[in-house]
Amino acid sequence: MTFSLFDEQAPGPETLDHGAVLLRGFALTEAERWIAAVQSVAAQAGFRNMQVPGGKFMSVAITNCGDWGWTSDLTGYRYSSGDPLTQQPWPAIPAFLLTQAQEAAALAGYPGFVPDA
Repeated sequence: MTFSLFDEQAPGPETLDHGAVLLRGFALTEAERWIAAVQSVAAQAGFRNMQVPGGKFMSVAITNCGDWGWTSDLTGYRYSSGDPLTQQPWPAIPAFLLTQAQEAAALAGYPGFVPDA
């Protein structure tokens, strides 16, 4: 049996492999709040296409929030405590996203998880 990623009748947590759990429909009822939270982060640290060590740019645009953010440039891939474009700290993780991350982690078997990125 297969389920849509957004199926409201999806089963509970589905283990894909050791340590990997799929939570189908987890964010569905809060979609508008997710969008608003991401837009809030993007207003502070806009989406951008990071450059990779080979000189090309990623096809996917990203932004970050929290104490650490994933970055890439000609020198490599890493987590940094600040936005390389503005030299400012990344915006704080919105309270709603922090709560959602903790709830998802608990459902996946990682109680007490505290995200920093």
